[in-house]
Amino acid sequence: MLSKKSIKILSIVLLVVMLLVTFSSAVFAEPIANTVQPDTTAVNGTNAANIAKTALGALKWLGIVVAVGMLIFLGIKYVTSSPEGKANLKGQLGIYVLGLAFIVAATSVVGILETTFDKL
Repeated sequence: MLSKKSIKILSIVLLVVMLLVTFSSAVFAEPIANTVQPDTTAVNGTNAANIAKTALGALKWLGIVVAVGMLIFLGIKYVTSSPEGKANLKGQLGIYVLGLAFIVAATSVVGILETTFDKL
């Protein structure tokens, strides 16, 4: 059985990894100067694709905002609860971490599939 200290460290490392995976999809690059960019709007610039990208991004950030809000809520409840209540909150924290992992994994997988299919 893991000690409380190692469980805390594992939880923090897991949350940091999930945050890094979430924010790693942003790329800030500029096009190379003096080159002609091909017009790809006829191929990938459809309205449905743009709407899907926007909706996916909005859902990802909404999920992250809700997850952070729930973490704050659970933290406040944990600090103010009795020892019996803390045991229940520890169980809820496991469900919270699992749900956050699903949100990050689902949006990451869809993003990877999107970039893979864009290259085809």
